Formats: sequence, structure tokens, C-alpha cells
Amino acid sequence: MRDTYKHKAYGISVSMEKKLHIGNETDHFGTYPNYFCVTENVRLACGGAHFQSKKMTEKYMEALIPIFNKRYGEGMYQMRLSEIHYSSHQTHNRVLRASEVLEWRLENNVFNPKERP
Repeated sequence: MRDTYKHKAYGISVSMEKKLHIGNETDHFGTYPNYFCVTENVRLACGGAHFQSKKMTEKYMEALIPIFNKRYGEGMYQMRLSEIHYSSHQTHNRVLRASEVLEWRLENNVFNPKERP
């Protein structure tokens, strides 16, 4: 059987120990699930980014550990590397853009979500 996928990409998924709440207890902004992906802009999202290189993604994961320890508390989350296969041209362009941003972040050691290339 022939493989129909042309490309492979890597992402980071995060499982939280507790559900995340936005706002204080009296606000009703909602409760989020306890499973997220990481974007190239150092944020958690329901559909995070994927990157071209496994090595680059692993470096990014190592850089995120102290940031997430400070944000969410040590031991409150688990990160793991995920792999996808795709053939869509649109997905490929998205992976290329996210990889460029991630490469810039790793080269310049800039992990502030507000700073972008």
C-alpha cells in the first residue's frame, strides 16, 4: 500500500493537572479543557502549531519548561512531542511559517509572546 502523506511535522501537546479558568470565581468566562497544544508564540491553544524539525521542536520544549513552571506551577502539566503526517499545501505553508518564527525565537532566545519577528 502506498503512503499518501508527503510531509511530516512535529508539535508539542500539554496535559494540565487541573482545568484552567479565566477570570476570578465570580466571572463566568468559562473553563477550558485540560489538554492543549503549544503555538509558536509561546501560548496554549486548542490547535497549536507544528514545526518541520523534530530537533528544533525538542529544543523549544526544553525552553518552555521554566516558562510553564512559572506560569502554571511545577508538576501541574506534562508535555510531550506529537507527530503528524499531512499532504495539504495549506498545512505545509502553515508549518513553514510557524517554523520560521520558532527558528527566530530559538536563535535570539526570545520567548515573550508579545515579541515577534
